Amino acid sequence: IKTEAFRELFQECDECDEIIKHHIDNAGVSRYKKFENAYRNILNLPFTDEMSRALSRKFSEICLKKILACPFVPAAREFLKENAGRLKLFVVSGTPTKELLHITQQRSIANYFTGIYGTPASKPEIINKILSEHNLSKDEVIFVGDAMSDYRAATETSIPFLGRLTDENQDTFGKLGVNTFRGYTELNVNL
Repeated sequence: IKTEAFRELFQECDECDEIIKHHIDNAGVSRYKKFENAYRNILNLPFTDEMSRALSRKFSEICLKKILACPFVPAAREFLKENAGRLKLFVVSGTPTKELLHITQQRSIANYFTGIYGTPASKPEIINKILSEHNLSKDEVIFVGDAMSDYRAATETSIPFLGRLTDENQDTFGKLGVNTFRGYTELNVNL
């Protein structure tokens, strides 16, 4: 959905494919950083905070309805339901916190999470905040993610990482030797 939104935002640019590639290569990174990179480094155009806010509003408009209507990752909702009572579950995302709260509330999953965190904080900042505020040691947690930014955040904060395989990340995670799983049924069995 987010890739489609980037394509729609930049469809009239000759460099659209390059912008999409950057978006995919940086999955999980804040859209604001991707917008800035697209303008400054790919389009070679000036970029302002006002432009960032306008692009973000349009991006949200494109994505929100689709995200609220799309199917869940198979068995993910059941995983949350079964484990929310016994595990502290957190959302750590490159999506703005306000949008995450809206999405999780609309999808009726917000109550499964101990905390829901997004930008403007970085993923490593969020992880460190969670560890501190919830008095968790690094050997008590695991970061489950599907993007390289998730892997980098876990590595930077020295916490274990488990990658959910997708068509877009399987080659990358495979080259890195990351422990992975495909479906949440598989994850549930191993926790």
